[in-house]
Amino acid sequence: MNADFTNIVREAAVRFEVPPSTLFSDHGSLMSRAARHWACRQAFKQGTATTREIANEFGLSYSGAVRILTGLPRDVGQRFTPITRNKKIEDARQLAMAVCARHGETLHALIKRNRRARMVGIRSEVVRRLRTEMSLSSTEIGHIIHRHHSTVLYLLGLTDHALRNGIDPVE
Repeated sequence: MNADFTNIVREAAVRFEVPPSTLFSDHGSLMSRAARHWACRQAFKQGTATTREIANEFGLSYSGAVRILTGLPRDVGQRFTPITRNKKIEDARQLAMAVCARHGETLHALIKRNRRARMVGIRSEVVRRLRTEMSLSSTEIGHIIHRHHSTVLYLLGLTDHALRNGIDPVE
């Protein structure tokens, strides 16, 4: 592994708040998988590593590395369709992180399976702001917060109800 690739792996671990060793394991969390995918794409984009080298470093098959680099699902029948990363999605992630930081939470905490009222309130605020300020679809918002689009629609309804009745949705 060359120095540039090592730096990319370290940056991914810091950015996604996971230990660097989990990027090389198939049994890591959703966030370590996201960090691994981000590191693979960055290494390829910067010309630090070829597809074959990425496959070898992360212990992937060549087709697995290609799937990560192209964003294609493992099989066509997957429940979530991949959305290509673009500036709008990156801006939306930044907005979500800002809302989380304002409430003293991380994006990772928002994404985790947590149904405490406080987290649901923060999640619904993120969803409402993404919908109103960035005009994202429920599918795009769901992709950002790792939830199904129907959950996003439910959260929008919760937020609307709270705002109509003068209730703070985060409490």
